[in-house]
Amino acid sequence: MTLDTRIPLMAAQGAQVNLADIAQQAERYKALRAQREAFEAETERKTNARKSLADLILSQHEQAPGTRFGEERPAVPPEGLPDNRAITPYPLTNPAAMGMSDTPATRIAMSGQPQQEEKPDPWAEYVKYDPEGAIDFRASTAEWQQKQLETASDLNEQSMQLLGGVHDQPSYNRARAMAYRLYSQYGIDPAQLQLPDQYSPELVRELQMQGMETRKQLQTVLDERKLDWDIEDDQIDNERMDRNTDSLIDTREERLDEYRRANRVREATTRRGQDLTDTRVRRGQDISSRDRRRGQDIRPTRGNRQGPARPTATDANGNKIQFDGKKWVPVK
Repeated sequence: MTLDTRIPLMAAQGAQVNLADIAQQAERYKALRAQREAFEAETERKTNARKSLADLILSQHEQAPGTRFGEERPAVPPEGLPDNRAITPYPLTNPAAMGMSDTPATRIAMSGQPQQEEKPDPWAEYVKYDPEGAIDFRASTAEWQQKQLETASDLNEQSMQLLGGVHDQPSYNRARAMAYRLYSQYGIDPAQLQLPDQYSPELVRELQMQGMETRKQLQTVLDERKLDWDIEDDQIDNERMDRNTDSLIDTREERLDEYRRANRVREATTRRGQDLTDTRVRRGQDISSRDRRRGQDIRPTRGNRQGPARPTATDANGNKIQFDGKKWVPVK
């Protein structure tokens, strides 16, 4: 068996490398890694938000000395708090009895405690990690505090009305009985009022003065609460703006990365197209050159196939003639 040398042999070729595919795979891996990092960051943020919310709730429900979490605050001042029962029955709508942490009584009690290491503000931490959740928490807390202040104000006003109708012992007895029922409706043990049995004009005037003072205290607490709410709203707005700015920056960087990735892919595709075009052009040029060379080779061959040269001569007039095999004819 002999080898047919007319069959062209194909040279062994290695694996073809597509730069565009490699660039796309690299960009896809980069995008997946960015998604994973974003997911981990969001998970950490939610964890910190839950922790800060728990700290915030615990800080708002801190109990007075001698009590545990979940227990009701004592209706009478615990040890260390000033006892103003000598002036007026405690808690005759006294904000300290309502659990207001911003009342002078609470500040006095806190001032007597040893200084402790400062801890991060739970509210600021919660706003930092979850501004949207802080909005809902802020709304529900503000609504509850507003109702609490309104309840204290209503109780104080009704107590003032009862005192306005007291002018003797029978009217005092009726007002005291109605006060017991009124305080019972608000969940306060009437025995804690410790109203004296004996009527006196001085006692009524003193209770009325204390009622007016309580009204001022409640208004002061309400004003302070509104100021705190405004500050909290500003904190939430600032944190939301910061988060939106960070999000815009991240989005802008992601768009820039995507734009660069698309450009790299486009450039790789263009280079590949140019390579293919150059290959086709070179192949076309080679074919054209071969055809031209083949045509040039064929034309002389065809010219040689016209046969032997014919005899020529000159006639009497000097014109060139040739013999075509039969007769003499002018040379064309």
